[in-house]
Amino acid sequence: MASLRSLLEGPTPRPLLLVGTPIAALVLISVFVFLGFPYDAFAPSLGHRLSAASGADVRIGGIDPRLTIGGPGIAVRNVIVLTPEGQPISIDPLRVRAAWSTSWLSGQPALHIDLVSEIGEAEGTLRFGEPMGWSGELQDLDLARLPFALPSGMEISGRADIDADLLMADGTVTGDLVFAALDGALSHPSLPIEIDFEQFGGEVVLGGENLAEIQSIVLNGQTVQARASGTVAQSRRPGQNPLNLIVDIEVKNPGMANLMRTMGVDLDPQDRVSFRLGGSMQNPTVVPQR
Repeated sequence: MASLRSLLEGPTPRPLLLVGTPIAALVLISVFVFLGFPYDAFAPSLGHRLSAASGADVRIGGIDPRLTIGGPGIAVRNVIVLTPEGQPISIDPLRVRAAWSTSWLSGQPALHIDLVSEIGEAEGTLRFGEPMGWSGELQDLDLARLPFALPSGMEISGRADIDADLLMADGTVTGDLVFAALDGALSHPSLPIEIDFEQFGGEVVLGGENLAEIQSIVLNGQTVQARASGTVAQSRRPGQNPLNLIVDIEVKNPGMANLMRTMGVDLDPQDRVSFRLGGSMQNPTVVPQR
C-alpha cells in the first residue's frame, strides 16, 4: 500500500484531475460572482422589504458580502430603524445569511440574523411566509428603550435577556417567551413608589384565548419580593385588556411595610400580602385574598 507521503508528493491522478478541475473552477467562479455582486444597489430594495415586513421605516447605508462557516451571507451597514412611535434605532452591523432550517422544504424561506444595536443584540432565525416566525435570543436589551408601547403610565428600566419562539400573523403574536432582567426599576401610577429590583424574570405564553398567559413572573429586590401568575385577556381596545393575576408580595424593608399599612394594605405579621389584580392594564384593581 502506498504511503501517505508518496500520495501527497506524487503527481495528481488523471481521473481526479479531470473531475476536480472543473469543480474547483465552478466554485471559484461562484465566489467571484458572489463577491462582485452590486450589493449597494440592492440596499434600497432590501430596506423596502424590511420596512414592509416590520411595519417600521428601515433605511440601509450599504451592504457587503461575507463568507461564513454557515454559508455565504451579507453584512448590512449603518441601518436606521424608525419605529411607528418615531423612535430611531441604530443597527450596525446586521449580518444575514440563509439559515439551516427545514422550513425551506415547505416553501418558507428562513434567514439567520445576527445584529448589534444601541438597545441590545439579537441572534436567531427569521422565517418568512404566513405566519412569519422568529426563534432566537435578544441579549443585553435596554428595557427603558423598548420599541413598543407599555401599558399607560408604566415605566421599566434595566438590562434583559429574552429567549423567544414566536409566530406573527394578522397583527397578532403567539408563542413562548422567557426573560431575565437585572438591576432595574419598575413604576406605575398605581404603585406608591418606584420598585427597584435585582432580578426580574419569568415565562409568558402569548396568544390563544388570552393576550398572554403568565406562567410565572418573579421580582426580587432589596425592598420587596413578588411573584405573579395568571392571564391578560384579549381586548379590541388598547390598554383595556382585562387582568386576572394572583400576586404574592413579601416586603423586606420595614419602612416600606409601615407605609403600606398606613395606606390600608393588610400585611400579615411577616409583612406579606396576597391579592388578585383585576381591572384592566390601564386601570388595575386590587382584590385582597384571604
